[in-house]
Amino acid sequence: MMGSIDMSNASAPAPMCDDCKALIGASRSTKPHANLEYKDGRKVSSMMGAADEAYYRCKVCGHEWLHETGSCGMGWVA
Repeated sequence: MMGSIDMSNASAPAPMCDDCKALIGASRSTKPHANLEYKDGRKVSSMMGAADEAYYRCKVCGHEWLHETGSCGMGWVA
């Protein structure tokens, strides 16, 4: 018999603030909202093209974001 996993101590992620919810599915040209704090970034190159990656954290809800721009960027990634 396999052991069970105790999820009683697992906490659900904090809900996103309205500004973060608005970034879901946003394009790479959408600017960060006022409460996003820049954490780190780098340039990425692949056979598909170049992209810039920037990492942000929301000062309101704590959600962390990856923002990919450039010809190969995906936009806002939750």
